[in-house]
Amino acid sequence: GQLINDSHRYLLQKFFDNVVLVIPDKNLDGSRSVQNIGAAFTITPDAFIIDMQVTAARVSDLTTAIKNGRDNQRVVLCNLSALNITIANAANTILNGTVNAVLTPNGSLTLRWTGSIWQELGRSIP
Repeated sequence: GQLINDSHRYLLQKFFDNVVLVIPDKNLDGSRSVQNIGAAFTITPDAFIIDMQVTAARVSDLTTAIKNGRDNQRVVLCNLSALNITIANAANTILNGTVNAVLTPNGSLTLRWTGSIWQELGRSIP
């Protein structure tokens, strides 16, 4: 029989059409940066993967946890430290449950810039 029928071909084409629209815009370009953050920090969304390092437990700025991004940009914030890093809700962010995201060591938070605010897409807290 056929491995790929017209229905599958249509779905694959739609999938790859979306990929082509996203990657040239660098919304999911696989880039990575490391940010050493201090008290009341604001993250600069300069890469898709943002590895955060701290020397003490830290909480983001309560007004702007992350600077404005590009339309539909995504970022993954990763805690590479042995201490907690907290991203404040309602600080240029909409987080699930309208509560702060406490990233424990090796935790991550995925966000999308809506054009006016960073919206949580998901988190992984080990």
